[in-house]
Amino acid sequence: MAGESVGKIFSYIVFTLTIVAAVMILLLKIGDAQDTFVRNQTTSFVDTCRTTGEINPDNYRAFYKSVYGMGSYTITMERKQLISYPNVDGSGNPDGTARDDWYVTNMRDIMSYMYDLNATAEQSYPLNAGDMFTIEVRKKEADVGSRMLSFFTSGADNRGQIVIKYSGVVGSNGGD
Repeated sequence: MAGESVGKIFSYIVFTLTIVAAVMILLLKIGDAQDTFVRNQTTSFVDTCRTTGEINPDNYRAFYKSVYGMGSYTITMERKQLISYPNVDGSGNPDGTARDDWYVTNMRDIMSYMYDLNATAEQSYPLNAGDMFTIEVRKKEADVGSRMLSFFTSGADNRGQIVIKYSGVVGSNGGD
C-alpha cells in the first residue's frame, strides 16, 4: 500500500516535470523563431538601403514596427563614410601618400535628418557608394522561455543579447 502511494506520487512528479519541460522547450522555440524573424527583417532592411542608396523613412518605420511587434528590442544604426587625408612631410607638403579614416554618423543624426522636428515632411537619408551601413538589434528584455530556463538553472537570461549585427557596403547604384 505504501509502495503504491510512493509510486503514484513519483509518477505525478515525473508527469509534472515533463509538462514543465515541454512548455519551456515550446517557449524557447517561440523565442528563437522571433529572433529569426527579427534577423530576417534586419537583413532585408539593410540590403534594401544598400541597394537603393538611401534610408527611406517609410521603410524604416515598417522595419521598426516589424521588429517591435516581436518583443522589446533596441535598434541602433550607423553609417561609416571612408575619408582619405593626404599625409604631409616635415615641411607641411603632401608626400604623395594618404591615410584613410572612417567618418561615423550615428543613429541620432540619421533620425534627425529623416524626421526633422521643425519640418512637416520626412526625407530619406542619402547613402553614398562605398559607405558602410550597419544595424544592431539587441533584446531589451529576456523572453519568457529564457526567463524560465534561467529560473530553473540559476543561469543568466538573454536580456541584452545581440540578436543581429548586420552591415554591408552601399553598392555603386546607391547614393550620389
